[in-house]
This record gives sequence, structure tokens and C-alpha cells, in this order.
Amino acid sequence: MKRLPTLFAFATLLCLMPLPIWAETVTTSTSTENITKSSTVYVGEVVVDGESQIKYLYSSDVSINNIVMQNLLVGLKGMADTDFAALLEGHRSGLTQAKGFALCDDPELAAAMDENWSSAQYVGTLYFPDKSIISEINSNLYDIDAGFKAIIDSLTAYRIETFNNIADVEKCIVSHVDAHASSSVYYTVEDGEIVKHIDTNIVYDAEATTVIYTKIELASSSSSSVLGDVDGDGTVSVSDVAWIVNHILGVSNDDFIIANADINGDGEIDVNDVMATVGIILDGDNTP
Repeated sequence: MKRLPTLFAFATLLCLMPLPIWAETVTTSTSTENITKSSTVYVGEVVVDGESQIKYLYSSDVSINNIVMQNLLVGLKGMADTDFAALLEGHRSGLTQAKGFALCDDPELAAAMDENWSSAQYVGTLYFPDKSIISEINSNLYDIDAGFKAIIDSLTAYRIETFNNIADVEKCIVSHVDAHASSSVYYTVEDGEIVKHIDTNIVYDAEATTVIYTKIELASSSSSSVLGDVDGDGTVSVSDVAWIVNHILGVSNDDFIIANADINGDGEIDVNDVMATVGIILDGDNTP
């Protein structure tokens, strides 16, 4: 019985306290990219004696998804050579498989495509075995085509402006193929009012597509047959030595004539070929 006054006082205090009232619900929303798949598309070209003979698009893993295909088409339309965009646009309606495509204006070539077509050198040497390799390219299209780069940069800028957390990917096309949301609810008391908070995070599952440009330029063997003349100026000089060294270091010029660089004919371009080129210059046997 001694506790009754204390309990009574506590109950009275509760009755006298102002009850919190409901305020407006506060909602927040964030968006996050989640790369669930990476794919690669090869844009290939074979040039023979200065004329383009084969152009193709190949991929073994890109998703045949409307969003992915549309973004790829937008990127290819930014290229200096829009024939590749026309190639995709002309065949897009016929793409029905879940992933991958082999597109070429020549149906027989399209049917022959496989993973080896990721290198135009394979294609060129297969179909034009009597020709010599003048130059080859196998690089991210982003790095060698200003128009394609501008498109990718604009898509990236849009993602940065639109989404809170974008995926850390570079030089590729990011396509949102699905989305799902999760929410959390909690309450706070602010200035005597109960505030309900609803935080929602929308996750956009995306595919990151890298576009590789692969090109080989071939010519008749008689067009440039001076061993050591890798820059194609008709003579063997210190410039050719520098070009071969750069090629070995991985910074080869696009006009590098590979067929003239393997001086000793061992199938590899290395320091031995550098020394052999120097020997040609010192011997004075540096012109046709």
C-alpha cells in the first residue's frame, strides 16, 4: 500500500503530458546501378589493297535485349564509319536468340563466324592468304573513334546526373535491363510530432558492353616488300628501328607493316629483329 501514492503520481504525470501527434510521412528514394553482366561486341573490318572487303559485327555473349541493342545502335551511329550501325539496324529484327550475334552482309560469312572472329587478323589471313599484313588494330572503340567516345561520354553524364550510385565502369555501354526496389520504415519524434520515414532504394540491374574495334589491312606482297621498312617509306632507316622498338613495347603505330618487321623470319618480332634492322642500315642495303 505504500507504493500507491507513487503509482498514482506517475499515472497523473502521464495524463498531464502532451501526446505526440502524427506529422506528414517523409519519403526518400535512392537509385543504384548493379552490373550483373559484362559482354563484348567486336566491330571487325578487313581492308585489302586499300579497299574494305569485309565488315562485320560479332559477339558470343551480348544480350539480345531491346535496351542493350538500342544503346549499342546509338553508340555505333556515332562512329565515323556508320556502315556498322546500318549493319546492326538491318539485321536487328531477325535477332531472336537469347545472346550473341554474327552479322555480315555476306550470309556465308555470317554463318562461318565463331569466337576467332574477335580478331580481324584471323579473318583476313583466312580469306586472303596470299596477301601481306600491312597493319592491324585491336582496341577499345572508345579509344580510337571520337564519335563513339562522345556518345558513351554523353550516356555516362546522363547516368551521373540521374542515378545516386553509378557502377564504376569505363569506356563501355551500360544498359539497364531490370529494376527492383526495397524499402525500410522507421519513426522519429520531432518537436512533439511523430514522423514516419520511408526510405526506398531502387536497384537497376545493368549489362556493361565493351565494344572492340578489330581491323586488318592487307596488300599484295609486291606493294611493300623491303624487310625492315616498317613505316612504308621505301627505305630502312633509324625511323624503322624506333617503330619496331615501339611495337615490341606495345605502342605500335597503326601503319606499322608487320610483314616487314620479322627480319629473321622466326615468326616473332623481338630484339633480334631490331638488331637485324640496324645491320641492314649499317650494311647500306636499305633500299629496294
